[in-house]
Amino acid sequence: MGAVDVDSAAGRTGPQILRLAAGAGTFLLIAGLLYFAWADVRCARSVLAYPFGVDYGEGIVWQQALLIPGPRMYGSIDHLPFIVFHYPPVYHLASRAVMAFGVDPLAAGRIVSLAATAVIAISIAWLVAAELAGRVGRSAVLIGALTGALLPLSLGPVEAWFDRMRVDMLAITLAFVGVAFVVRSERQPAWLALAMPAFVLSIYTRQTELAAPASALLVLLLVRPRATILAGIGGAVLGFCTLAWLEWVTAGGFLRHVITYNINTWTFALLLTRLRFQVSYAVLLALAVIGLAVLWLRRRDETLPRGAEASRYTIVLPIITVWLLLSLIMMVATVGKNGSDVNYFIEPMCVCAVAAGLLIGLGWEAVAGSSGRRDMALRLGLIFATVALVGVMAKRRPVCYAVQDPGLLAIQQNLVQEIAKQNRPVLSEDMVLSLRAGQEVPIEMAIFHELAIKGQWDQRRLTDLIDSHAFAFLVTTPDKTYTPLRYTPEVVAAIERAYPRVETRGPYAVRYPETP
Repeated sequence: MGAVDVDSAAGRTGPQILRLAAGAGTFLLIAGLLYFAWADVRCARSVLAYPFGVDYGEGIVWQQALLIPGPRMYGSIDHLPFIVFHYPPVYHLASRAVMAFGVDPLAAGRIVSLAATAVIAISIAWLVAAELAGRVGRSAVLIGALTGALLPLSLGPVEAWFDRMRVDMLAITLAFVGVAFVVRSERQPAWLALAMPAFVLSIYTRQTELAAPASALLVLLLVRPRATILAGIGGAVLGFCTLAWLEWVTAGGFLRHVITYNINTWTFALLLTRLRFQVSYAVLLALAVIGLAVLWLRRRDETLPRGAEASRYTIVLPIITVWLLLSLIMMVATVGKNGSDVNYFIEPMCVCAVAAGLLIGLGWEAVAGSSGRRDMALRLGLIFATVALVGVMAKRRPVCYAVQDPGLLAIQQNLVQEIAKQNRPVLSEDMVLSLRAGQEVPIEMAIFHELAIKGQWDQRRLTDLIDSHAFAFLVTTPDKTYTPLRYTPEVVAAIERAYPRVETRGPYAVRYPETP
């Protein structure tokens, strides 16, 4: 009898230890996610107060926002200033709306991105809860939703981008809002009428934002074919009417800017380089795939009591599955082009966060539930998932990209004062300096380098200006890494010929003509 009791106790000890380990791992994961979120909030406060650019592209987006709306938006690039508008106008208009309250233009654009990031987190939490509610307990829904919402804030690409004056966070936000509205329409079809404008706004924020509407409408077509077709027609009419209006007011310049001028050179080598720098997040993708697979297996075996279908959403899982696939395809298609950056990883990572939140929620349900074979497997899966995610987070530290260096601030302020005194434009690679000085950006070098090497723009327009000393002076970077991406050999030769006197000031090389 005693031996039987010992064996029985030993049999209970294993599952209990597994349950404790899974629970401890979950709390450790959430503590880590909260730490990163706290660090990001602190960084956001610093960035909002920082008066200069934390990213090369912020200056040109600021300049574009000042021109949208206006007669020069999506205009000619044949004369100074040379301005290419990389994206449709929604983000710029949103930034202008915040500026209307008297907010500094750079801070206004950053506020839009910060607010958009918060909405992404809320949308992820809602999608996780929509899938799990009615299938697991409340604590599991809460744990899964909280994990999914906080997870993006611990990822390097999001951390590097969520507080910048760039279009990406708003575009992704509108995509998530559109998907949430589509899911909501499963119970209340009227929500579909709100989903289509959200998708259209998303595409008119970043023209490549196609994965979310394609995924949502494809899945919904199988559930509500008539309503989906009508909604699709309505969205198409709205989108094409907007396109026709933009083409009319810009005399055909809109499509020329956002498509023709934006088809950059794509190379497999650059794709591999970008992927190599983000290889640690393959763990996140693996967990997302595992989570979706587990959910599909559970869905296959799911038996619902009569009437339970009406209280559960059924399209979250298929939409997220298709969305992850399409967003990965879009990422591969865009991240290998010249001028790409970590921003192209953000959308698939946020979709992965939904799937990872679902997996963590299911695992927590197994911790709080019974001790069946399936629950044992989910506890093991929860331990694996939490250890993997904590391991990824432990390899890095929160980084604030606007840590204010008093020496650098002094250099930048002095350059702004010097630029403001000039009666000729100053060609500054740091475009925020020109804007702070009250000047327009004369040219954004990276995009015109790309247009020149593709034969779409005659760079003699620029080299002739340089040779004739049309610029008072130039502010470039001594970093040889970026020179081939922003200057053709012909432009470099013209600069060295016309502006040979160089002063190095911190990260800047200030180039003057030979005679002061």
